[in-house]
Amino acid sequence: MIPIPPGVQVWLATGYTHMRCGFPSLALRVQEVLKHDPLGDHLFCFRGERGDLIKVVWHDGQAAADRPSMHSYKPRSPLGPSQHLKPESPQPQ
Repeated sequence: MIPIPPGVQVWLATGYTHMRCGFPSLALRVQEVLKHDPLGDHLFCFRGERGDLIKVVWHDGQAAADRPSMHSYKPRSPLGPSQHLKPESPQPQ
């Protein structure tokens, strides 16, 4: 579970993201599309096309200043339009 302090915004990408994207390309999307700093205090979530993987990018204050944390979560079954995510365990990328 990711402890989220008060005031942190969670941004969800509404489209599908290619899950081969690593931190550099996801951070570039955050900068160019959302006009936000990936090193800021917000969470940025990207969903794969099949709905079986979600990547979350955030800066926890402990990672190197130029490399925030990025974790992938795999739900037990693909997410439908009205389902919620229940991560099994974070897997660092």
